[in-house]
Amino acid sequence: MADVIEALTGDERTVLEIAATGAPMIEIARWEKPILSLERKGYLAGPKFNKSITAAGRAAVEAQEAEHDRQLGKMIETASKIAQAQQEIAHVVEQAAALMAYAALRTAEVRGDSAENALSKWTAIMMEEAKTTIREKSRET
Repeated sequence: MADVIEALTGDERTVLEIAATGAPMIEIARWEKPILSLERKGYLAGPKFNKSITAAGRAAVEAQEAEHDRQLGKMIETASKIAQAQQEIAHVVEQAAALMAYAALRTAEVRGDSAENALSKWTAIMMEEAKTTIREKSRET
């Protein structure tokens, strides 16, 4: 399917899509070159001022539409995966923030330090732990 689509220029695709609606194609101006090319490929046939789409031309249009639908489906699937991952990550970040706040508040309570100062210290420790985990995971792959 993709080889049919790649072999067509934008103007050729436009001509085929118009011809697929039943409109006769006339070899004039901008459309002369793509019409003649499509005729050589067997996608259009007929007299000079009344070209119509052939069965092969219809198959090319259908292949183009199917490929477009396939690519659109892949884009939708990818967008869905991204949205799902973003939602999961946001949830994990919210949990991590709540746990860090708990650690900071508990540390402040036990040590008499401010919660903000304790949070800064725990953040530095957690960053180093996270970096270590990332390095270890990188080595595994």
